[in-house]
Amino acid sequence: MQSGGFANSFLRLLGLHAVNWYYSRFSEMGVVMFSDSWKNTPLVALIMLSGLSSLSPTIQEAALIDGGAGPARRFWHVILPNVKSTLAIAMMIRGGQRVQHICSPTCPHRLPSNSSDDSRVPEL
Repeated sequence: MQSGGFANSFLRLLGLHAVNWYYSRFSEMGVVMFSDSWKNTPLVALIMLSGLSSLSPTIQEAALIDGGAGPARRFWHVILPNVKSTLAIAMMIRGGQRVQHICSPTCPHRLPSNSSDDSRVPEL
């Protein structure tokens, strides 16, 4: 079992046992998903920051004064509907990146293709 690496050092610091991250498909997929999310968080954060900065403060003030909306209601009924298009753009960009990764020939999780059957390909 590999006991090196930052994550295992951190687990040992907490008094826990080291983990063999490649032992099961579940833990391996979890590590891949975490690292992919960690890598792309700044992009999504910048996109969302641009959407939040475009919000008018008068809309939030009006919701606070007129309806007495608390933070949760302001988020669900004022902020989220106004940044819905920005959130959709961020989701489309991330979805496109995922499809691009899955369709790349170097993807380890890609299903094997049956195109290696040369009997259907005519010779030129």
